[in-house]
Amino acid sequence: MTFIEYSAFDPIFMLHHVMVDRSFALWQVLHPDSYVEAEAAPYSTFTTSAGAVQDASSALTPFRHSSDSGDFWTSAEVMTTQTFGYVYPETSGSSASEIQASVISAINTLYGSSITNPSRKHKSRSNSWDMSARSHEPRDSLPASQVYEWITNIVVQKQALNQPFFIHIFLGNFSDSASPTQWATDPALVGTHCIFARAPPNTPSSSSPSASKNGCPNCDQLVSGTIPLTAKLQEDVQAGELNSLDPDDVQGYLKDNLRYRVSLANGTKVDNADVAGLEVKVVSSVVEKAESGVEGVVAGVLEGLPKWGDLVERLVVCSD
Repeated sequence: MTFIEYSAFDPIFMLHHVMVDRSFALWQVLHPDSYVEAEAAPYSTFTTSAGAVQDASSALTPFRHSSDSGDFWTSAEVMTTQTFGYVYPETSGSSASEIQASVISAINTLYGSSITNPSRKHKSRSNSWDMSARSHEPRDSLPASQVYEWITNIVVQKQALNQPFFIHIFLGNFSDSASPTQWATDPALVGTHCIFARAPPNTPSSSSPSASKNGCPNCDQLVSGTIPLTAKLQEDVQAGELNSLDPDDVQGYLKDNLRYRVSLANGTKVDNADVAGLEVKVVSSVVEKAESGVEGVVAGVLEGLPKWGDLVERLVVCSD
């Protein structure tokens, strides 16, 4: 799906959008009182002008019509998948409490700890819901009911290179002299974030930062991504390379070992400094493990899922 013009022809396109739909359906079950809020469009699209207020009654252009007369669906009309005659296994049930319990159980089961999963490497996400597998982790400053989670946050201008590009996060020794086409299989790769972009009309594609300013009204638009680090750090703890996930241990370790690199879809390496707006930071959070045996939602409070504390910025990653 790297190239927008052809992305819908890739079979994974449908799987990707179905997964987004499913994830939102699960989120709705856990947050039944939250939905679309009115907000001004921050930038123009093919059908919306910057500054136009969008709310639940706004037409969902340019997608399929809701009637033969050409009317478009609105968010208010599609609050549930049942509008289109389907539900997901986790969102079916005879009562709201039963469905909520099913969703919480599914999240904890399907997206549980990947610490012992050998297929974790080279994926752009690790899973953090089931904390039970980390009970042996050294904790110098936290009680047994809490753990540290570590995350890489990426921010960059969407049109920084006027074409799709990749940001690769490495932790440990990696072959910087190797071709970018080999980075995907480098043992030090933690994850890769793809920027889904294309050249604006009448603007040549280029790896030069200045090219993104030619006739592009939204070239300063920032996009962001996240690559979790906890699973890889836990592996390093188990390998004896890191003492614990405590900030006193992790911050210095990441400063010495965490790096990022950028490449184009054709495998061309791009200097980090040539990517407009690119910033990579590491944050951490103290996470309270889910209460044991709780599978439901009580008085609107999610009791069956871990509770994340505030995110604390720990490190701006070196760009060398």
